[in-house]
Formats: sequence, C-alpha cells, structure tokens
Amino acid sequence: MKKKIIILLCFLMPLICSAQINIKNLDQKINKYIQPYIKYNVFSGNILIGYQGRVVFQKSYGLANYALEVPFKNDTKFQIASISKRFTDAALLILQKQGKLFFSDTIGKYITGFPNGNKITIQHLIDHQSGIVGDFKDFTREYSMEETLDSIRQIKLAFEPGTKTVYSNHGYRLLAFLIEKVSGTSYGEFLTENIFVPAGMSNTHH
Repeated sequence: MKKKIIILLCFLMPLICSAQINIKNLDQKINKYIQPYIKYNVFSGNILIGYQGRVVFQKSYGLANYALEVPFKNDTKFQIASISKRFTDAALLILQKQGKLFFSDTIGKYITGFPNGNKITIQHLIDHQSGIVGDFKDFTREYSMEETLDSIRQIKLAFEPGTKTVYSNHGYRLLAFLIEKVSGTSYGEFLTENIFVPAGMSNTHH
C-alpha cells in the first residue's frame, strides 16, 4: 500500500509543479491513473492539489467503509494514528512555555514511585529514547489513563534511557498522562482548547 501511494505521488508531482497547468487535462489524467487502484481496492481516499494559492483539483475515491459500502467524501474524517504524536509535542511545548514543565524534567517529578522515574526525562520520551518499549495487544477496546499507566509500570526498560532510539507508543501514552496531570484537564480537552480552537481546526477532534 505504501509503495503504491509513493508511486501515485511521483506521478502527481510533475503535474503539480508544471508552470502551465491544465486543469481539465489534470482531472482526466488523475482519474485515468487512479481507476485501476479503485478497481482492485488498493486505494481509497481524497486527493487535493493546490496551485498558486487555489485548489485546482479535489476529488474523493473508493469506500470509507467497505462493510457498509460508505463512499469517501471530501469531508470524510480520518483517524490520523501516530500523526497525533505531533499534537502531543505541541501540547508539551505549550506547557513548557507556560512554565508548568520542562523537557529536562524526569517523569519521577510528576509520577511518584514510577520505575526508573529518576532516569527518564520528558525529552527521552519525546525522542523515543526512554527504554520503555511496548504497546497494547488488544486494540478492540479503549484503555483509561489509569489502566495505561499501570500497564507501563510493568515494563522493564529495554535499555538505559538516552542510549538508544526505539519507537514507543507507550512512551507517548505516558506523555499524554503527564499532559493531563500537569494541565489539570483531559488530553483531548487540552488539545481542543489550546490547539484546535485557536488554529480554527473545527474538523479535528480527539
């Protein structure tokens, strides 16, 4: 799937960068190129191309839900998965600017009795260098922050903090917990009040 998306982007880039862009021709070329991917269910989603400050192409393809046969629309909402980590980073920057935490702080400062809490800094968690490696195995249910914290407490460090870089979803869940503890509000509410609303992101939710 990733390879096909890369191929699609390589095909579109010359069209986007062309100084003499032909909107009608662009529409025909993209539709012709996309159709085989739609036919064999290897691409579903939205394509939007902006050129010189205006939208020159926007169209949705395929199904957003195959089981219910719901087609994609231009306003279909997407789960952004790990892109949400960038919002976590932004929230932490806001809290640091407010003086409520600092990236050099250890997590033991905020969570009493956390294993190796005196070794792991907020920066380690951001950089995936905390040594906390792991993830939930059951994604069919939601976990409370308390359940998440209890699960993370049981993990033995895979390496000494700061010595390696290993991608960690649990590390960012721990950062979300810290955001809630320091801000006194839920993670989703903090993002809404401090990022989504100020930025006019009315279609972005947690």
